[in-house]
This record gives sequence, C-alpha cells and structure tokens, in this order.
Amino acid sequence: NVHARSLMLGVTAVLLFIAISMTVAELVHKDMKSVALRVGRKQAFCRVLLPGLILRLVLLWIATVAGLLISEPITDGFNETSLIVPALLYGLLICVLSLVLAMLCSDSRVLYLLLFVVLIAAVVICPIYIDIAVISPVLEKLRNLIPVYWLWKIRLLF
Repeated sequence: NVHARSLMLGVTAVLLFIAISMTVAELVHKDMKSVALRVGRKQAFCRVLLPGLILRLVLLWIATVAGLLISEPITDGFNETSLIVPALLYGLLICVLSLVLAMLCSDSRVLYLLLFVVLIAAVVICPIYIDIAVISPVLEKLRNLIPVYWLWKIRLLF
C-alpha cells in the first residue's frame, strides 16, 4: 500500500527531525552559553554538549530501531526494518544540520521558529498525508529542500 508506506516514512522522518532538532536546540540554549562563558567554548562543547548529545541520540536511535522492529510489515515488499539504516543515516544528517543551524543562530528562539516553519512545510509539501505534487508539480521540486523529505531520498540508496 503506497499510502501506508508514505505514512510510515513520513512519521519516522518527522519524529526524528523533531526529536533531534529540539535536542540540539535545547542543548545550545542560554544555559550552554553561560557554561561556555565560565569554562570556555571548547571545554563546554567537549564535556557538556557532545556527551549530552551523544547520549540523547543513542537513546533516540534505540527507540527508533525498536519501533521499526516491532511495527507490522506493510505489504507490497516494503518492510519497516528496511528503514533502519536509512533512518540512522538520516538522523546523523539531521544532527549535523541542526548543529550548523544552532551555530548560525545566536538565539535559540530563532532556531525554534525556523524548525517550526520547516516542519509545517514538510507536512504540506512532503507526501506524508497527501501528495501535493499531483496538484502542483512545481512543489515536487521544492521537496528536496525540506529535511524531512531526505529520508525518502536516503531510502532509495539502499
């Protein structure tokens, strides 16, 4: 079922995007800046930000893999377990993108707003609930710019 496959890809991509982006945004919030002022940026990154990020990402990826393993297989040759490696690569890509955005945004509120806009665009443009490209083929090309759609592209590599 094509709709069930799109829904599984979309839900996995959106949940990973939200969880990873919000984790990074939370870690670079004002508290991190105050720690960096006291102990230095390098020490704060290596001793506070990186271990916290790694721990949260490992727990998130364990939950993602467990969720994909216990979900029921969808018919027509698509199995959720085939999403495990693409989901891990997608999560790593989103983590790097979120860290770069966090470094560029001096205020975490701007980062939260940007993530909200990207999420709304993803729900509208990506084929999660409906395929908007059927209505407007121009929007199909815009999908490549939305991070949530990258899981569809990464899945095609495997």
